[in-house]
Amino acid sequence: MVVIDNDVVASSYREKMDRYLSLSRLIRGMDYPKDLIIYSRKELNMLKECGYDFVNEIEQTGKILYERKN
Repeated sequence: MVVIDNDVVASSYREKMDRYLSLSRLIRGMDYPKDLIIYSRKELNMLKECGYDFVNEIEQTGKILYERKN
């Protein structure tokens, strides 16, 4: 799961695909299989508030591969 640092909630499939394509180009050279599931910070918070089990499981068992330091 990739969480991008903004508060934009995608309003269409096209916006989600544009986000996916721009991020997938950035990691194209990585040599291991990956699926991108991309949420903005606001989308992730909305899913947490709804009790979305997938997000809870990822947060509990997933690993942070990269985190930008401010």
